[in-house]
Parts: sequence; C-alpha cells; structure tokens
Amino acid sequence: MNTPREGIKRIRRRLQALMELHSNNPAFDMIVAINRVVSGWSNYHLIANNWSSVANALGKELYWMVMHWLGRKHKCSIAKVIDSYVVNKIHVYGKTRQRIRAKSGNKPVFLRYFSDYKYRTPLEVANKIRDAFEQHGWHSTDDDKVEKETLGRLVQGNSLRDKLEALLGW
Repeated sequence: MNTPREGIKRIRRRLQALMELHSNNPAFDMIVAINRVVSGWSNYHLIANNWSSVANALGKELYWMVMHWLGRKHKCSIAKVIDSYVVNKIHVYGKTRQRIRAKSGNKPVFLRYFSDYKYRTPLEVANKIRDAFEQHGWHSTDDDKVEKETLGRLVQGNSLRDKLEALLGW
C-alpha cells in the first residue's frame, strides 16, 4: 500500500491554504496550526510502504513553504529569516536537526516535519489500538453526549476545516 498521489496533492494544497488563511497571524500560531495538520496526516499515512520517501519530499517542501511565508510576512530575505527563526542542532521530537522555531513570550514551538513520524507496520498500529482499547475502553455516557453536542454548537463554523471549506469551496 502506497500513499496516493492525490493525497499528497491534497496535503500540499491544504498547507498552502493554511498559510494564506494565517497570513496576518503570528508565526507561533502558524507553526502550531501546521504541526496539527502534519501530525494528523502523518499518523494516518505512516503505514504506507513509501512513507519514508513521501515524508522526506513533503518535509523539504514544507520547510521552504514556511521560510517563504515568513519572508513575505516580514518583508525580508530568506537569509534574515534563517537568522531569526532557524535553530541548528536542536534535539526535539526525538531527533537532532535544524528546526524552525517561533516564540510566544518565553514559550518556543518548533516546526514538525513529516519525517518525525516513523513508518509503522499495520500490525504495530493494530496492536497499539488494541492495547488502548483494553486499558481504557471506548464507551460514552449520556453526559459525554451532552458535552459533545454543546462543544459542537460552540465551535461550529470556527474549525480549520470549516474555514478551509469556505476559502477553497471544498
């Protein structure tokens, strides 16, 4: 099983749309939003046989997309963006490598790359799900349903998916 080409095109479009949507927001918020998208997409596709090559290619594209977004945002060259936002040889997310960092006050956030997520066999994923099910059980009570309905009404129309749908007409 390989990652479909259409899926790769969709994640590229989604990241580009996300950067357009957050064009006026701080870099910290942008990186947090990108990390959520990268995490979700990677966790879904990391069982694909071509995960390593897909993750490396998308990671390089993402790096330069963010660098150019920061350059446009601050109206400066890539060299100045690198001086301001890139940290070399930092150990985060289980790897030591160059990272893009943004801060909000004293709290730093680092850009996650697709390659931060390791390939897993379908059996490993199934065992992880089975173990979680045995430990916690997946059930809901009536209180959970009321709480979910209330939260659903509060955030309706404010999710990233809703904004992307409005922006791109998905």
